[in-house]
Amino acid sequence: MKVTGMLANKLFLAFAVTMCSTLATANCSDAEYKVFQEYDRFLDANPSISDDQLRSAFAKKKGMKPSALKDLYVRCLWRWQEGAKATQETTWEEADGGQGTAKRIAGNDSIGCKSKNYYSKLVEYAAVKDNEAFKKGLMTGMASGQCTSFKRGEPVFVTDTSIFSGLIQVRRKGGNVEYWTSLEWVK
Repeated sequence: MKVTGMLANKLFLAFAVTMCSTLATANCSDAEYKVFQEYDRFLDANPSISDDQLRSAFAKKKGMKPSALKDLYVRCLWRWQEGAKATQETTWEEADGGQGTAKRIAGNDSIGCKSKNYYSKLVEYAAVKDNEAFKKGLMTGMASGQCTSFKRGEPVFVTDTSIFSGLIQVRRKGGNVEYWTSLEWVK
């Protein structure tokens, strides 16, 4: 999968939201969520323009400050991820014969890395909000095959856990390569 700057930014935001437990209580009203959806479509429609330029243009169009739009986007991204999790609550025990070992990726734009240390380094970049370091690390990891992205609802099997670090190792259904990811992204 080719990682573009826009995808890396979305992955960074999704990653940062998941890693920051203080955002768990963030609120996003229905009106704000509509703005979020419109802004997300605007971002997708203009992949060759920088996020800062797009944020400024869209914020001006909506009569907002760019910083307020960024805050709204992060809060509503959390709501979007929670909604995605809720829609994935399905019964698919037949995938593993009812044994309960099969899981699904719960969030959009979830990532995993073969090395726990590499994944932890990306977590560190996200925690300190170093978007550039995160994007470079993610792009390098994706290009080298060290990291991968998972689709929401993708079936995975748990192969190892590191409970105290909040990490879990999974492999794709039918695959034999294992990746470390956040425990919160596997349900």
